[in-house]
Amino acid sequence: MEIKTLQIFTDYVCPWCYLGQARLKKVISKYKIKLDIIHFPLHPDTPKEGRDLLDLFGCSQEELNQKNSMMSKLMNEENLKYNHREYTYNSRLAQELGYWAQFKYKNDLMIPKIEKVVLNMGIGEAVADTKKVKSAYNDLGLIAGQLPVFTKAKKSIAGFKVREGMQLGTKVTLRRSRMYEFIDRLINVAMPRVRDFRGLSPKSFDGRGNYALGIKEHIVFPEIDFDKVDEIWGLDVVVCTSAKSDDEAKFLLGLFNFPFRD
Repeated sequence: MEIKTLQIFTDYVCPWCYLGQARLKKVISKYKIKLDIIHFPLHPDTPKEGRDLLDLFGCSQEELNQKNSMMSKLMNEENLKYNHREYTYNSRLAQELGYWAQFKYKNDLMIPKIEKVVLNMGIGEAVADTKKVKSAYNDLGLIAGQLPVFTKAKKSIAGFKVREGMQLGTKVTLRRSRMYEFIDRLINVAMPRVRDFRGLSPKSFDGRGNYALGIKEHIVFPEIDFDKVDEIWGLDVVVCTSAKSDDEAKFLLGLFNFPFRD
């Protein structure tokens, strides 16, 4: 007999979810059903410091007391511990900890982090016009907020009229505060300005925790004055993390609000 999977969406801080999850575990023990628990915040707008339940439910103290009494009764029937609540908290941090726990990290240093962001522009037209690579160099410097370097040909290719040492592009590596500042601008400013943007592909990881994406038009960055642009360039962005797997890296970037497609 085929074993079916039942997906349950639940919140760590919701007592109704806690109660329902306990009841479901009893039910599925009688049938060949696999329970897939997915945690998500029921009230993502709850501030980090928490929120008063009277404000959350929009009820009186008497009504809140009745809710607590009813919940205590239901919990006792299932032999579950429950304390009366007057306050609730944002469960996002709890969900993050729960997700990282499945990887069984032995210490905090094993938790993945973003190490650097590499921006690159390849300028094929530089073979015919060296001024174009210098224009791209200046634009990339404005986008990154840091001086880039020129990328040069490693060997001569006569068929493409490329000489060894010829400047064919420009790149820059961002770390620490400049890296985080660029990620913030990329996600919250540049991506919303991309035409027909439908989210990032979740398949662009390299198998070692690094993610690459391409931007067709560098003018989506507000630092670039469209009236002064000589030509529109493409931009390669590589986000390097210390994650050991793509799943870990994807979850990490998701915490930075990278808009991955489903």
